[in-house]
Amino acid sequence: MAQFGGQLHTAGVKRIAVINGLLPANGPNALEDWLIAQVQRALAEGPNGLEVVLAEQRKGKRNGEVDLYLAAADTVMSASLYPGRDGIQVTLNAVHAKVDRGQNESIAFVSQAVPLTDEMAALLPPEWKKQIEEERGAPRVPPADHSIASKEPWCVYCRNPKYAELARQLRIEGTLRITATVGADGSAHDIQLLKGLGFGLDEAAIEAVCQWRFNPALDKAGKPIATNITIEITMRMF
Repeated sequence: MAQFGGQLHTAGVKRIAVINGLLPANGPNALEDWLIAQVQRALAEGPNGLEVVLAEQRKGKRNGEVDLYLAAADTVMSASLYPGRDGIQVTLNAVHAKVDRGQNESIAFVSQAVPLTDEMAALLPPEWKKQIEEERGAPRVPPADHSIASKEPWCVYCRNPKYAELARQLRIEGTLRITATVGADGSAHDIQLLKGLGFGLDEAAIEAVCQWRFNPALDKAGKPIATNITIEITMRMF
């Protein structure tokens, strides 16, 4: 948080609006609420004394549209979480509250895995608890060994992620990094977020990868094998 606050200070931010991520839980998400409270307190009580307000997400006039009330903030940030085998991936991304037609570049950005504490574990939504338990219990699949595998997996059905409406409204673009295990059947699972963007883009990218289909890696004998791969997805508005 100190690194993130320092970036905001360097950028001359005075009043920042904090919004929560859009997924995964329906209804209140205690862990995400906890993260937002931590962020608000750290920024407000830090040496730079930022004024922190909570943004309101309101339904727009058109279906699926999101309007933001930012309380005259000069900057808006997303605080989002995603579960992983080794902890919780936390992404904090701050951008200008008012944007022109160009890309809204990050003013401050942090995306890193945070070890799961007892306090955080007590706040996990049930589906995250199940996901983390399954990932921790599953054997790790090593990356492709080129001395053994003759071919790496390649994607044959790779639809672009649906652009999150909130990210589109704020003109957020950038590149996410994900790891996944491509099974012998060509499906992707054990998906891990390594670098996110927030503003609903992380969840959209992971949802898309879950639907992708690959030709699996082959060993020297031509037999399909499971393989870990790293995927970079660049989110661009067209």
